[in-house]
Amino acid sequence: MLVEYFLVAWIGTTTNFQILERHLTHKSCEDAREIWSQTLNGHLKLTCISDFREGRSLYPKPGVGVEGVAK
Repeated sequence: MLVEYFLVAWIGTTTNFQILERHLTHKSCEDAREIWSQTLNGHLKLTCISDFREGRSLYPKPGVGVEGVAK
């Protein structure tokens, strides 16, 4: 099974993030994280993740009267 690792910059809270790069191995993602970390001088939290189950869903939640994006 192919697993992709995403280098993610967390902006503010855990629901705001930007995907910086995509990698096929955890080692290459960690190497890129080190380079980005030095470039940004530690101003953003950078992590390598393979799934996004931690954050809140961007899909509407089931229920009566719920419309649009769940925030």
